[in-house]
Amino acid sequence: MSGPDSPQRTQVPCSGSQRSEEDGRIIRTVQQHYDASRFDCMSELVLEEVRHQTLLGAVERYFDIAAWERVLDVGCGASARNSFFVRRYWQRESVALDLSWRTLQQARDRIDALFVQGSVRALPFRDGSFSFVISTGVIHHAPRPRASLHELARTVQPGGGLFVSVYNRASVYRLVYHTLGAAARTLFRWKLAPLVRWLLVPVYAAAYNLIVWAALRRVVRVPYRQASADFDDKFLTPYASFHTIDEVRGWIADEGLTCLASGTHMATMMIGFLISKE
Repeated sequence: MSGPDSPQRTQVPCSGSQRSEEDGRIIRTVQQHYDASRFDCMSELVLEEVRHQTLLGAVERYFDIAAWERVLDVGCGASARNSFFVRRYWQRESVALDLSWRTLQQARDRIDALFVQGSVRALPFRDGSFSFVISTGVIHHAPRPRASLHELARTVQPGGGLFVSVYNRASVYRLVYHTLGAAARTLFRWKLAPLVRWLLVPVYAAAYNLIVWAALRRVVRVPYRQASADFDDKFLTPYASFHTIDEVRGWIADEGLTCLASGTHMATMMIGFLISKE
C-alpha cells in the first residue's frame, strides 16, 4: 500500500459511465478549477463543525464502527478533513480520493492515508470495497449526480453505510451562487481576478464568520486565507447543482438503500444524508 507521500495517479476517464461529451467537458473543467486553486481549509473549527453540525456525528448510533475495516473519502480536498475525522474519532483506515492531482499533493501533508486520483463518476474500486463511504459536497459538482450516488453506493459493502451531502436548493446560497458567483466567474474569465479579490473576498470573509456563528452558535474569527479559499470553492467553481431532501431521498430509495437520517447544515447551505446498505 502506498504511503501518505505517494498518491496513486490514475487517468480520470471521460468514457464509459462518462461517455457523454458534455459530461467529460464538465469534469475536465471542474478538475482544472481545483488544480489551479489552493483549498486549504483544515482547522479545529472545521473539524468541530464536521463532527457536531453534520450527521457524521450520529454515525456511532447506527453502525458498529469497531467492525469496520476501511473508509473511503471521496472528494477529500486539500485539507482531507473527512479522512482526518475518520482517523481522529473512529480510528479507522482511510482511503482518500480526489479529482485533482494537485489537491492530493497538498493533502498528503495532512494525514497518513492512501491517496488516489479519480472521479466520483467512475471510482477505481471494486464493488463492496469499503465499510463506509463519505462524500461531502462532491456529487453536485459532477454531471448527473444521481449516477454519482449509484457509483458511491456500489463501493459500499452490504451492511455498510454512506454519508453524502449536496447543495440545498432552498438555501440563500443558491441565489448568491447564480448572481454574485456568476459575476465573479465572469470577471475571472476577463482576467480581472485582482478586482474580485479586492472587492468581493473581504465581504465574503465577513459573511463567512456569520455562517460559522450560525453553525456553531459562538463567535469565531475565521482567518482571511481560509475565507478566501472557501470563496473560490463556493463561487468560482464552474459547475454546481442544487437539490431537495425529497429528491435525493428518492434517489436513495431507487438504489434500494435506506435513508437513516437527513438534515441541513452549514447554515442550511448543505443537506446531509446518512444511508445504510443492506
